[in-house]
Amino acid sequence: MLQWAETKYKGRVCGYYGFSPKIERQMIAGSDFLLMPSRYEPCGIPQMCALTYGTIPIVHKTGGLNDSVKSFYDDEASATGFHVYPLDENGMKKVMFDALVLFYRRPEAGGYRGEEPVEVVTTIPDVVRLSRSQRGGPS
Repeated sequence: MLQWAETKYKGRVCGYYGFSPKIERQMIAGSDFLLMPSRYEPCGIPQMCALTYGTIPIVHKTGGLNDSVKSFYDDEASATGFHVYPLDENGMKKVMFDALVLFYRRPEAGGYRGEEPVEVVTTIPDVVRLSRSQRGGPS
């Protein structure tokens, strides 16, 4: 599915098969969302790095992912990302659609982020405020 999306949306969707810490950080920093659909994850570092760069994590509600990402569905004001549960095709589609709607159509709730890494982003609304202040837009 990812290869199909990369082909259909060339330049807008990108996947990487393999591991390189440098490439991992560059991809996270340059992404709007981080999809982490791990079925089992005792801790997880990428979703925490995503928050550092203002990238919104979309994670399966399991283990350390559940502990480190506060779901938009539970509390919009303190959300740091989205939980996918159950982890299946329909659950993933629903969460991705909701995240895209929030990102592009509800910027007051936590849409578009800045281009440069930030020191700490605690909630999705913080992402919007930082982005707008960096771009000179309204807070």
